[in-house]
Amino acid sequence: MISEPLTRLQECINTRFGVKRADEWGDPEQLRAWLVQRHWLTEEQVVTQSDYHRMIEVREAIRGLLHMNTDGVVEAAHIEALNHLTRRVALQVSFQQDGRADLISEHTGVDGVVATLFGIVFTAMANGSWSRFKVCHNERCQRVFYDTSKNRSGTWCSMKICGSRAKARAYQQRLHHKEGVV
Repeated sequence: MISEPLTRLQECINTRFGVKRADEWGDPEQLRAWLVQRHWLTEEQVVTQSDYHRMIEVREAIRGLLHMNTDGVVEAAHIEALNHLTRRVALQVSFQQDGRADLISEHTGVDGVVATLFGIVFTAMANGSWSRFKVCHNERCQRVFYDTSKNRSGTWCSMKICGSRAKARAYQQRLHHKEGVV
């Protein structure tokens, strides 16, 4: 079962996926409205052009990191970007009454959002749920999904859509190859 923080991270990363789909964060104002609607920012907080570019960079670097769970490879540029981005935000351990420990940030605004996202990633890695978080193998999709398969072998965001299309393409390729061999 996917945790609420991972659901929030998934929703954030999936603001852009697919070749033909428009980015939900088309400009700083759209990003601000998206963050306010989800209670990541207050109505009074602003999103600058620099904040906007940083959020796009964070989103794409985390998506790149997720390719490790999908393909077993992460581009060095994504790791470098993540390490660079983490220098701007500070996280601290906060112990809860129920015995849990959370990573939190005292930052507000977009820096606070970025810190929260990094805290979610770190926590998911620590508790083992990160390895189930993947990027759809369909190059035209790239939607992030939580792999609920027992053996962690899920490769598509949806078997009904991307999985079905991939299987149909593979079938057509086999059919054309077979016709060419005869």
